[in-house]
This record gives sequence, structure tokens and C-alpha cells, in this order.
Amino acid sequence: MVHSVAKNLFDDYQRDIDALVNRRNSIAHGNFRSGVAAEEFSNWETKVSEILSAVTRLLYDYANNEKYLV
Repeated sequence: MVHSVAKNLFDDYQRDIDALVNRRNSIAHGNFRSGVAAEEFSNWETKVSEILSAVTRLLYDYANNEKYLV
């Protein structure tokens, strides 16, 4: 149950997650050397914050309501 809820949670952000991971990999492998535009960074920062908040709420809900016992 948790797995399917978490999967649906990340589906909304899949494009942003892929873009961030691809950019990180390009920088790490030396394929991309220029910086990140402020707007692009701000977008990723917002999306990461939203994802972390959603995961925190999900974990709190499961712990608080003992859904892990189901």
C-alpha cells in the first residue's frame, strides 16, 4: 500500500526528477560545464521541497494512524 501511494506521489514529479538527475549526471561526467540558470535552480528547489514535504506527510500519516499494521 505505501509503495503504490509513494509511486503515485512521485509520478507527478517524474519529469522534474529526470531533468535534475540528467543535469547532475552531465555535470558529474564532464559533459555539461556551464552553471544552472537561477530560474531553473529555483524550480528544482521548489519541486524538491514539495516532494520532501509530501513524503514527510505520508510517513507521518502512516505512523500516526498505524497504517503500517495493515
